Amino acid sequence: TIHKRIYSKEISDVLFAFHGFLIENQSILSITEKQYAIAFFAAELIGVDNEIRKKLLKANKGIERLKIISNEVNKVVSTQRMVQSIVANDDDHYEIYSDDFESLPAWSK
Repeated sequence: TIHKRIYSKEISDVLFAFHGFLIENQSILSITEKQYAIAFFAAELIGVDNEIRKKLLKANKGIERLKIISNEVNKVVSTQRMVQSIVANDDDHYEIYSDDFESLPAWSK
């Protein structure tokens, strides 16, 4: 739909700007700061809840933050793949399954 395309374009633009920011400031930012930025950028992309954001803020090490967000990304990707598999295998019953995934971020639907 048009909304998905607009949202995808917005995410693409933000990702491009974020990548540019990291490249332009690579000599200024420490590794920990880069890991912090990447973790929170990923958190925004997948729309994590406040409990995960709190975990990210409380994490003392950049690598710890990346592990936390990596687990969350894997959950979202696994769920999205499961939904796509169900739809691919049973198009006639998509509406039955789609109601079960109301809590997914809009971009995953």
